[in-house]
Amino acid sequence: MPRTESGGPPRFGHLDGLRIGQATSHLELLPYVASVASAVQATPGDPFRDGTKYKGRAGLDLKYLLTPNFTLDATFNPDFGQVEVDPAVVNLSVFQQSFPERRPFFLSGAGVFSFGGFNCFFCLNVSSLNAFYSR
Repeated sequence: MPRTESGGPPRFGHLDGLRIGQATSHLELLPYVASVASAVQATPGDPFRDGTKYKGRAGLDLKYLLTPNFTLDATFNPDFGQVEVDPAVVNLSVFQQSFPERRPFFLSGAGVFSFGGFNCFFCLNVSSLNAFYSR
């Protein structure tokens, strides 16, 4: 249909025989596993330390749809050590320093607590207003 012609929805086709099934799974699991191995020189005469050291961590992020409008988000043994480190700042002012959230669990759905944009052409160092600061 050319753009100059009028018509629109009355000229659209019809879709017959389409069946939309129910969602089979309302559960999302995001597991993680992290391990660290280190080898150092063993202390002579120490039978409990042979020079090797192994550590392991495991955790899980869970998202479960309870109702169409209500979702449960949970984390078990979160791995916040893999998140980018904040820069070192020396704050000599009377105002508290705030850093942006980078942990994935707290970023999911963070838009619920924001109050839209804050526009000020003459203001400096102004960010958006948040009802909840998780750090």
